[in-house]
Order: sequence, then structure tokens, then C-alpha cells
Amino acid sequence: MFGRKLDLENEFMYRLVDTLIELYGEIFPELPAQKEFIIQVIKAEESSFRKNLHRGIRLFEELVSNLRRGERISGKDVFVLYDTYGFPSDMTAQMAEERG
Repeated sequence: MFGRKLDLENEFMYRLVDTLIELYGEIFPELPAQKEFIIQVIKAEESSFRKNLHRGIRLFEELVSNLRRGERISGKDVFVLYDTYGFPSDMTAQMAEERG
């Protein structure tokens, strides 16, 4: 979500793998040996999460647009966003707080 706020439109977390290996490669010798696999998994997870994030933001916006001034998002709606669409409740809370 913070990557989105920084206008990072594509996967970016995988770029940290080299630094991770540099810092922890001696302690965890499997890291250098599995570098490409780790990068693939991180990219796939981030891509999947991005899709959930975009969908969740859209659904959140729809929910908020139907609220009257001073009204709050229901716990049921927060649960549906999480359980059905994989949108984390902490992000729902953060977005709600940002919107007032």
C-alpha cells in the first residue's frame, strides 16, 4: 500500500533480495543458492497482493461512498473485505482513518 502511495506501479520488493543475501547469506547459506526462486516467489506474491489491493481499495471506496456523514464502516463490511476479498483489516482501518 505504501508502494502505491509512492507511485510504484510495479513489483519492487524483490529488489531487496540482493541486500538480504548480502546481510544474511553467511548465516543462512541457502539464501544465495535459492536467490532466483526467492525472487520469483516474492514477485508472484506481490503481484497477487497488488490485485487484491486494487480490488479492495475499489470496494472500500464503494462502501465509503454509500455512508452518510459521520457514519462508520460496519465490522461486517470490514470482515467481508478481509474474508472474501483478502483485503487486510488494518488497511481498511488506515484508509478509514485517513478519510476521517
